[in-house]
Amino acid sequence: MRPKKLLLSMCIGVISSTVVATSAVAAAEPTYTVAALQGVKAALDADATAKIAGTTWVVDSGTGRVVVTYDDTVTGSKLTALKSATKRFGAAIQLEHMTGVLERADSRTVGGNAIFGGSIRCSLGFNAIAPSGAYYFITAGHCTKAALYWYDNDHTTYLGYRAASYYNGMDYGIVRYTNTTIAKYGAVESNYDGTYQDINTSRRAQLNEYICRSGSTTGRKCGYVRDLCATVTYTDGVTLYCMIKTTACGDSGDSGGPMWSGKAALGIYSGGRLGCGANPSGPSYFMPVQQIVQDHGIAVF
Repeated sequence: MRPKKLLLSMCIGVISSTVVATSAVAAAEPTYTVAALQGVKAALDADATAKIAGTTWVVDSGTGRVVVTYDDTVTGSKLTALKSATKRFGAAIQLEHMTGVLERADSRTVGGNAIFGGSIRCSLGFNAIAPSGAYYFITAGHCTKAALYWYDNDHTTYLGYRAASYYNGMDYGIVRYTNTTIAKYGAVESNYDGTYQDINTSRRAQLNEYICRSGSTTGRKCGYVRDLCATVTYTDGVTLYCMIKTTACGDSGDSGGPMWSGKAALGIYSGGRLGCGANPSGPSYFMPVQQIVQDHGIAVF
């Protein structure tokens, strides 16, 4: 899975003078008791200047240090501030850089989360990557047809722009990420309780297999694949071909959300008989993911 970003509360402390000198040579490489390191961590926890976004710290018994880790966003003045906040603890601190970004997993690009194009709310399907290294996400074409620029589920963080959109015969859209400061997750919402299902491949759906889907309106719903090449004409007059028909219900706002089995991406939610209360068994229709990734030379993750 891709870098997962957790916004963690940080820790801060004062080092007590319980430095254990084992020899004259050890004076250059002091050792610290666990209690002393915990004191450093407590002091960091209490120091507002050390709580810089993109940092984390722990007492590491293996190194005998408080290891302070910072991500790719901590550069320039932020890195200077971090060094200033930790300098007073001397050798008790070990600064380490990690690649990627620390971010709360439920706040950004997870399949099934809400995405917004202007006033339109849909659901993110799957994240994907091109051979060039460019990142994309897949959603419904009837969503991307209506909006060029897309934002995440807080309705304010810009994600990227529409790179492809189809809503005639097929129903899918591809948005290219241009925001490089957010993590792109190879996961979908599992139960909307902080648990996620990893996704690492895509394939064709199989008749009668058990599947699940998730969306920003109804959450996770599961059912069975009943047809692999259904033709459906919606009330707007648009006809779609070779759609996956399932018994997993859905509703407005779930559009574009992921359908999966195990760790495999299968489909993108398009529509059907809406309302899980009145129609708990759908039917619902999904655009096959495998056709999308093959046509555009991208891979889900």
